[in-house]
Amino acid sequence: MEITVQTRHLDIGDQLRDSAVEKARHLERFLEGSQRAEILFSKDHAARDDGYVSCEVLVIARGRSVRARAKGHLAKDALEAAMSKEAQRLTRMQDRLVHRSRPRRAEPSQRPVELSD
Repeated sequence: MEITVQTRHLDIGDQLRDSAVEKARHLERFLEGSQRAEILFSKDHAARDDGYVSCEVLVIARGRSVRARAKGHLAKDALEAAMSKEAQRLTRMQDRLVHRSRPRRAEPSQRPVELSD
């Protein structure tokens, strides 16, 4: 899987960048066939006073893209929240794909028994 980490208006350390790449590698287990993952850190301009950091994770797999965003006071917190959301969304997408390819068979309906007088 190809993993890219980008920043906008923000500098993150090499340790956080390596941590983001490692966490993105773990996302592969939730959905087979993952081709690319992009992680974007940016300073949230809407909350200028608090200095929130926004993290966006995008995974492209099987021709579909799954995106999760999260904010936090620290870049590490935003990364943890975004990865958690992304894992949930990838699991849900995998379940939908499996359910679509192997739908459950309906139980043969039993006819109601008619009582005769």
